Amino acid sequence: MVRVAEMTEVTTNPAGQTVFGPENTGEVLFFLKQGRVQIYKLNVDGKKLVMHDIKPESFFGEIFTLGQGTADNYAESTEDSVICAIKRTDVYALLEAQPEIALLVIDHLAERVRRSEAQLETLAHERLDSRLALVLLRECDPSDHVVRDPSQRDLAKRVGATCESVTRLLNQMARDGIVKIGPRKITLLDPERVCRPVEQSSDEAQQQR
Repeated sequence: MVRVAEMTEVTTNPAGQTVFGPENTGEVLFFLKQGRVQIYKLNVDGKKLVMHDIKPESFFGEIFTLGQGTADNYAESTEDSVICAIKRTDVYALLEAQPEIALLVIDHLAERVRRSEAQLETLAHERLDSRLALVLLRECDPSDHVVRDPSQRDLAKRVGATCESVTRLLNQMARDGIVKIGPRKITLLDPERVCRPVEQSSDEAQQQR
């Protein structure tokens, strides 16, 4: 961490500020020290599709280090954030000097690929209720079935729907006793019933085949 601190440029990004977009060509790796950052794409209608939520002490923009630009990705601070930027050449030098860090990076990339595949699985479901169910099940804490700090706007971006549609569906789920909506959290009261739209959507897809 001392070596990383010596080679980084630290910036403070207010909430709502873009960190990078597809037009950026700077070859840097970003490390989020404080705050929150979202990685997203824009569809043909200009709507956001959130790919990753970056939490403190995580890195992002790793595609730069592979020499692939930003791959049409955008990064935006969703909270006031402190971000460290490391040049690609410095990243390579660090990984060569300390292979154990390279192994951690590989593990991190593997997890991010897994989450990207899960996101594609979500979007493959045509029904909104099944897409929302998948996100709730994926984001909940398995110990207490609670989704913490859920923004209905962010949920809408994840499932490719309007905020109003997601709000109506969540309210209906709450009336049916499937979830409980509280301050900064959603509790899955009946995870099995949350799963049903996913199962029904999969059954319908099998029948169509």
